[in-house]
Amino acid sequence: MKIPSNLTMVLLILTISCPVSSQGMGGGPVTKNKQTLWFSGNNHSFDTNNNMEAIQPVAYIPPVWGNALRQKGFDLPLPFGMGVNFIALNQTNEISNLVVSAQGIEIPFDVQFRNTRSTDINLTFRLDMCILPFINVYGIAGYTSGRVSPDILVPATTMDVPIIGQIEISSPITFRETLQYFGSTFGYGLTLAGGFKSIFISVDYNQTWTHLNIAPDALRTMTMAPRIGLLLDASMSRGHGALWMGAMVINYHQTFLGSVPVEDIDPELISILGNDLDYSLDLGNSTPWNFILGGSWIISKRMNLMLEAGVGDRFQILTGFDVRL
Repeated sequence: MKIPSNLTMVLLILTISCPVSSQGMGGGPVTKNKQTLWFSGNNHSFDTNNNMEAIQPVAYIPPVWGNALRQKGFDLPLPFGMGVNFIALNQTNEISNLVVSAQGIEIPFDVQFRNTRSTDINLTFRLDMCILPFINVYGIAGYTSGRVSPDILVPATTMDVPIIGQIEISSPITFRETLQYFGSTFGYGLTLAGGFKSIFISVDYNQTWTHLNIAPDALRTMTMAPRIGLLLDASMSRGHGALWMGAMVINYHQTFLGSVPVEDIDPELISILGNDLDYSLDLGNSTPWNFILGGSWIISKRMNLMLEAGVGDRFQILTGFDVRL
C-alpha cells in the first residue's frame, strides 16, 4: 500500500482517530512534539517529571501507515487492546402482539400492560485492534441477565349462553408476571473518532446477539453512541483524564414465550382452560435514545479505567478496564 504524502498524513491525523471510549475502550491520543493532535481513549503514561515514557507496541503494523507515521514523529496509540466492561441498565419496554392460548386454542384477550420497566446486567470481554489511525474494530463476548415484571390487566371473561346471552364467568383481575432471562452475548463493533488538540469526537456502532433462555431466536441489539469530549491536562496528576458527553441509541425487538398457571388467575377456570395459559409477546424498548456523561482515568499508555452514566428514560451505568499492547 502506498504511503500518503506528508500533507495527506497531517490532514488524516488532524481529522480522525481511534475510539475514545465506545461501549469499551480504544486507542490513545496522537501527539507530535508532545502536542496532542487527537485523542482516542487511552493515553501516554508519565514519569515523575511528567515526561512521556517510551512504551513500544508489540507490533508496528497495525495500524496501516503506523510505522511510517511513527518515523515522522507521531506517537500513536498502542494498536491492540483487551478489556472487561460491566453495564447495568433500567428502561421502559413496550409489550405488544400478545397471543394467549389454552390447551392449544387461542383465546382473545384485550390485555393491558403496566410497569414494564426491565433491569439488565451485562458483563462482556472485548478484543480490539486499530486497523487505521482513525478506525478501531472489536469483537465482544459476554453474559447477559435481566428481568421484567409487568402488571397484566385481564378484562372480565364472558361466555355466550343460548337464550341468556353473554354472561360474566370471571371478574377483571390484575396480576404480575415476572420474566427472568439470561444468556450468552456475542457481537462486533466499529469506532470512528477524531479531533484537534484536546477536543475529540467519536461515533461508536456495534451489534450483538444474545441467546436467551426464554426466546426461540437470538435477541439482536443495535447500539450507536456519538460523543464529544475534552482531554484533561495531566500536569497536576500522574496520567491523563478525559470527560465527555453524548447520546446513545439502543434498539432491540424480541418475541418471548411463557406460561401462567390458571390457578393464579382464577382456580374456577381450570376446568375450562386447563392448568396453564401459554403466551407469546413482543418486547422492545419504548425510548431508544438517552443522554450519556462519562469520564476516564488514563492510568498509563497501557491501562485505562472509565465510567459512564446514561440518563433519561433509560438509566445506565457502564464501567470498564482496558489494557493495550
